[in-house]
Amino acid sequence: MKPVLSELLVAASVFFGALPQERSIHLLDPWIRPGAAGGNSALYVRLHNAGSVPDTLLEATAEVAARVELHQTVSGPGNMRRMEPVSYVVLPARGEFRLEPGGWHVMLLGLKRDLRAGDTVKVELRFARAGRVQLQAPVRPLSRGGRR
Repeated sequence: MKPVLSELLVAASVFFGALPQERSIHLLDPWIRPGAAGGNSALYVRLHNAGSVPDTLLEATAEVAARVELHQTVSGPGNMRRMEPVSYVVLPARGEFRLEPGGWHVMLLGLKRDLRAGDTVKVELRFARAGRVQLQAPVRPLSRGGRR
């Protein structure tokens, strides 16, 4: 009888763990760099997880780009910096993860139109627990020093 009960508990935890967490993910201060049609741009945003368990950003989509990838900037030989795609980003429970210039970010590859300061771009982020979250990100230029 105990194995059946433990199997039910595992199944219930998997089932309930897959349900979206109501308002657990907050997207703070999103913005996108300007870019020309055919080129690339990037989305930056502070991801705040108010939930009691970690969540994982799995992918992003945007109609304005042919492809969208999660990236991180890494230092290579001779302190050369380059971007590398990543499969996911983990958000700690009751914590924050920043997608920002010079670090982790969402790449918008093969822009379908020019992105100019003042434009707004719709982006959808998909999380393992919270599901799909949409945002409207304004296009803003990068200021001197790598920050806006």
